[in-house]
Amino acid sequence: MNCELLQVGSHIGNTPNDYIFNGIDLNGFCVFIEPVKDYFELLKTNYNTKYPKNNFKFLNLACSDRNHTITLYKPITNNDSPSWTNQLTSVLLNHTKNHNLNVDVEKIEIEAKTLNALIEEHNITSIELLSVDTEGYDYEVLQGLDLKKIKPKKIVFEHKHIDGTNTSFGFKYYKIINHLFSNGYEITKQTEDDTYLKLRNG
Repeated sequence: MNCELLQVGSHIGNTPNDYIFNGIDLNGFCVFIEPVKDYFELLKTNYNTKYPKNNFKFLNLACSDRNHTITLYKPITNNDSPSWTNQLTSVLLNHTKNHNLNVDVEKIEIEAKTLNALIEEHNITSIELLSVDTEGYDYEVLQGLDLKKIKPKKIVFEHKHIDGTNTSFGFKYYKIINHLFSNGYEITKQTEDDTYLKLRNG
């Protein structure tokens, strides 16, 4: 089965900085992955409201480089919190604190599977776009994809926190970039937060 979109770290979908919800025509089979339960429920509601007749799959779990249980730290927002505070759930214990936010965090244990496992479970044979935004865990997520078995035509991942909060271009970044380059990808765009790639012959 062809997958138009596989998005890891979907949050609630309908936010001003979510280019997928606001800017892409999602008529095909799409998979949205969000580990935080209350965000997951909002994600389903938002997409199903906007696209009442869809072919979407929503998964309440995390992705990793192996199948195991991971610990996430979710900020507990209050009336004084910036609107983007709830987008900072991360495997990084001090991720919220390192954004200069003085709020408590909730510890969440969540099942994590590799992209390879999810692709096999849902009979995905090709992917048009793989989007990863996990507040510091993108390297591990991408390590769970065997590019010898399946190569998304386009990949977008958040590099801003890949080597730690607000640490963009360190060891993990260059290791995953070199891995993608060696498998036929090229960078098409970089923003302050994200790296965009496509298959050279895709």
